[in-house]
Amino acid sequence: GYRVGCFAGLKVTVTGMTIPERSALREAITKGGGIFVPMLTKDCTELVCISPCDPGSKKYKMAITWKVPTVNKQWVLDSTNQLAMQDEKRYPVVLAVPQSTGTGATGLPKQQTSRSAGTPQPSA
Repeated sequence: GYRVGCFAGLKVTVTGMTIPERSALREAITKGGGIFVPMLTKDCTELVCISPCDPGSKKYKMAITWKVPTVNKQWVLDSTNQLAMQDEKRYPVVLAVPQSTGTGATGLPKQQTSRSAGTPQPSA
């Protein structure tokens, strides 16, 4: 009874995990027929992130740039338990809220300049 694993054809890496978590995920992915790789490359099919994930993580930023799908580790666990790859959209990565760095959600400084947009500036 040969069965194609739930991760067959996938190339997966992880970010933000402890060594025991990483080992358990590697084992689940390889047992499920996937390829576990230590580094994120453009041909990776998934990035499994600790949740909440550091939005500044190099692997996370590259995954977004390269359009590599990101999922939380429950995706691996549920796919393994169901013996079928689960819908990635149901396992979104929650981004950690960075501690106050002086920037707002847009990345712009929180304090706006005191000039209002419509006021002409005096020439120097």
